[in-house]
Amino acid sequence: MSEKIDEEQEFIKTILQRTSEESFITSNYLLIEESTLNFSFDDITEEDFVEILTEMKETISKVQEGYENAYMNLDRWTLEIATGDRMFREGLKEWDEGLDCLFKYCKDRDEEYINRGIKKIYEGNKKLIINQKIEEYVDEQVKLLQKEGHVS
Repeated sequence: MSEKIDEEQEFIKTILQRTSEESFITSNYLLIEESTLNFSFDDITEEDFVEILTEMKETISKVQEGYENAYMNLDRWTLEIATGDRMFREGLKEWDEGLDCLFKYCKDRDEEYINRGIKKIYEGNKKLIINQKIEEYVDEQVKLLQKEGHVS
């Protein structure tokens, strides 16, 4: 089991070396970060902030549902697929937990919830981007094999 974990960590490390740090700052991340700051400075209402958070929760739920349906048909798991799957699931979970922290901030106004929430969302975003980069990497490898005549 330890060997599999080491292999997965090496694979993730390789993917991260091919990925710029800026890739982790997506439009959804920026929307949440900006909305959180605006709310904390009373530039938007609690109602508007909660609406943004709720819409993002719904988006995550829809993405997860679509993902579950797509992956049900896989008949073969490779290191790349398993790693991508784990990154995707963990990424969505961290996004969800981060949004929960921001909802708690609405109730308690404890700034620790902002810090924890934004950090979790960033880490979740990072894992989702790693998943995307894994998919790109796998596509590249398949194209290389096709070019070399190993796969049709």
